[in-house]
Amino acid sequence: MPVYPCLSPEEQTSLLDRIVSRVRSHAASDARAVVVFDLDGTLMDNRPRSVAILRELAGHWIERHPEAARALSGVRSADLAYAVSDSLAKMGVDHPELVAEATHFWKERFFRDPYMAHDVAIDGAAAFAHAVHDAGAIIVYLTGRDLPLMGLGSWSSLRDLGFPIGRVGTELVCKPDATIPDEDYKREVAPTLARLRDAGRPVLAVVATAGSTATGAFDDLERLADACAAQGTWLHVDAAHGASALFSARHRDRLRGIARVDSLAWDPHKMMLMPLAAGMVLVRDAAVLDRAFAQSAPYLFQHGAEAIVPDIGPRAFQCSRRGDAVKVWAALLRYGQTGIAGFYDHLCALTSAFHGMVEAHPRFEALHLPETNILCFRYTGGAATDEGALDEVNRRMRERYNMSGEGWITSTLLDGRRVLRVTIINPRTTEVHLAQVLDGLDRVGAALA
Repeated sequence: MPVYPCLSPEEQTSLLDRIVSRVRSHAASDARAVVVFDLDGTLMDNRPRSVAILRELAGHWIERHPEAARALSGVRSADLAYAVSDSLAKMGVDHPELVAEATHFWKERFFRDPYMAHDVAIDGAAAFAHAVHDAGAIIVYLTGRDLPLMGLGSWSSLRDLGFPIGRVGTELVCKPDATIPDEDYKREVAPTLARLRDAGRPVLAVVATAGSTATGAFDDLERLADACAAQGTWLHVDAAHGASALFSARHRDRLRGIARVDSLAWDPHKMMLMPLAAGMVLVRDAAVLDRAFAQSAPYLFQHGAEAIVPDIGPRAFQCSRRGDAVKVWAALLRYGQTGIAGFYDHLCALTSAFHGMVEAHPRFEALHLPETNILCFRYTGGAATDEGALDEVNRRMRERYNMSGEGWITSTLLDGRRVLRVTIINPRTTEVHLAQVLDGLDRVGAALA
């Protein structure tokens, strides 16, 4: 799970005051701000809900499992871990059958309207929600709770805990089905597109990512294509890094739905290993480019308006250019799909191996599972314990390691934290080289600590 920086009380107050000020400035310009709140862990503490359920279970167990029942009857919010099994283990309840029974009992109740009444507001949350609403914001409570089983309870909790709800400029948005993963639902674009359309605000395009720069992550193109098709919205994909997965039978599924997009960007100078520059934009309909770049230059373009010509001059800003397409064509002739797929698979396999090395190392942590040849990780060893100090150690590690000449890595920010980042793109790289990189970074970290 991501770890976020902990702000001091003064920093928290300053941040919240700035948000309210921005809301007021929007309202003054007749452009109301929309402030989106999650519920669990943001506005509400749902641990008392679990406490109530586990104490209820203690009543059921008092005769059959008296020792476990006594442990559960005294549970407090502070005793709970994220997973039910971990919470039970902390209370000394670790028999597999009891854990399975307790988990089932908890699941049957935790995601139900009546138990929402046990939730409590996080200190200051209701007051802040009122502050932004009074300043002119539209408030949207966007939650992974589902409407059929938790909608009424969630609405009642917001009302009873003093949050603005049931008035103009407030809305509770729950997912329609409990089986939809929370993250997928919250990222779903169809409701946003529909609301913008209904409000008379046309959407120019949706831009998806296939192989993000920071982590190499892939969006769900099939779902985005469905949403855009339903609204008649242009779908563009930044596939500069990830489009080359099309060559790989092993990784091609990450691009499921790409055949339905309207346009995409693709850089063969990344995962096809071409020298710079070799970038391209592909469109479903060439006439789109013809219309976008239409110009009158009879000394250059002599064909008729309706003629289909191979010349890309009329479809771009540049007239004079290098023949960069030739090297891509030559690489395809030389290596073919199988050869390029081999490069791609090899680099992804190396990145997975490096992920394993990082995970096994006591002083590093991996921050995501690699989807391509990119991995972000973080040094956690040494005396630094707070997030700010660790950020500084990781920043200096990267600088000192690169200056040593042993290797060269990059860095980025994830969830506000400074992290180390590798992009493994040389096909001659081996796991021995990767182990040397990690060892070298470890030595630098020890020296800085």
